[in-house]
Amino acid sequence: MITLFLQKYAHIDYLNSITIRAIIAFFISFAICFMLIPYVKRRVIKRKLGQQIRECGPEGHMYKKGNATMGGIAIVISITLVSVFFTKLNPKVLISLFAFVLMAIIGFTDDILKIYRQNADGMSARLKFILIIIVSGIIAFLANYFVKDFGYVNIPIINYRLPGIFLYYFITIMTITACSNSVNLTDGLDGLASGVLIAVITVYSAITYIAGNKIYSEHLEVPYISGAGELTVVSSAIIGALIGFLWYNSFPAEIFMGDVGSLSLGALLGMLAVFTKTEILLIIIGGIFVIEALSVIIQVFSFRVRKKKVFKMSPIHHHFELSGLHESKVVIRFWIISFFMALGGLLLYVIKVLFR
Repeated sequence: MITLFLQKYAHIDYLNSITIRAIIAFFISFAICFMLIPYVKRRVIKRKLGQQIRECGPEGHMYKKGNATMGGIAIVISITLVSVFFTKLNPKVLISLFAFVLMAIIGFTDDILKIYRQNADGMSARLKFILIIIVSGIIAFLANYFVKDFGYVNIPIINYRLPGIFLYYFITIMTITACSNSVNLTDGLDGLASGVLIAVITVYSAITYIAGNKIYSEHLEVPYISGAGELTVVSSAIIGALIGFLWYNSFPAEIFMGDVGSLSLGALLGMLAVFTKTEILLIIIGGIFVIEALSVIIQVFSFRVRKKKVFKMSPIHHHFELSGLHESKVVIRFWIISFFMALGGLLLYVIKVLFR
C-alpha cells in the first residue's frame, strides 16, 4: 500500500528512504503491540485461556499457571500490519511474511489445544514437526521460484557460492525448522526469548541494510542481494513489537507470547538468514538459540543411551535455575551472551574489509 503512495509522491525523498521507513516502522510497531497486549491479556483472562505449565518443569514455575498467554497474537498483528504498510513489497518480504503467518497459525493451534486439553502437551511433537517441515519446504520452493538466481548456499567470510539445488533445499528447510523450534525452546523464562531476539534481529537489521545496498555491500565485500534492504523495515518492525511486548513480559511476566509468537518469530528470523544468505553465520549470531536446542538434544540422547542426565533439566536455562540462579539473573546473563554473539557474527560478516 505504501508503494502506491510512494509512486504518486515519489518526489518526497524521505518516503523512499529505507532508513526513515525503518525508524517509522519501529515506533509504530512498538505502539501497536504496546496497546494491543492489554487487550489480548483481558480477552485471554476473560475466556480463561491461561498458560499451562509442564508438571516435569521447575517447581518454582507453578505459580505461572493460568497467566495470560498467546501475547504473540499482538506481535504477529503489529509486524504484519507495519510491514505491509511501510515496505515496498517484493518477493522477499511477501514470502517472509507468508512464512511468518503460516507458523503463527501452527503455533496458535498448538496453544489452543494446550488450553483445551488443560495440559502443556498440545499438538503432538511429531505432528508439529511435520507441519513445520512442510511449511519450510513450501517456503524454500517459493523462494527459489520467485527469487532469481537463489538456489545456492553461501559460505561466510570467504563468500564462496556452493551451487546445488538439493543443498539449497536442505539448508533452507533446516534453517527455518531449526529457528522455529529453537526460539520455541528458548521461550521458557520471563523475557528470555524476546530479549535474545531483540539482540539477534538488531544485527540482522544491519545485515539486511548492508546486503541490500550495492555501495555498502561492495565496500564491505559481502554479497549484494537486490531487494534485501526492504527486510530492514521488517526487522525494525520486529524489534519495535518485541520491545512493546517485553514491557509486559519482563519478570514477573504479565503475559507470555505462546507458540503463536515463538514459532512465527523463529520462522521470520530464519527467513532473514535465508534471504541474506547467512544461514551458516546464523549459528554464531543466534548462538543462544543453538545452545538451547543443543542442550535438549544432548539431554535426550544421553538419557536414552546412557540412562543419565547431563543437565539438571533442559533446555539449559532451567539447568541454571535449578543450580541456584534467580530467573531474572539467568535471563539477563543470556541477554548479555546473546548480544556479544550477535555482534561477533556481524563482525564475521564484514571481516574481509579488515584485511585490506
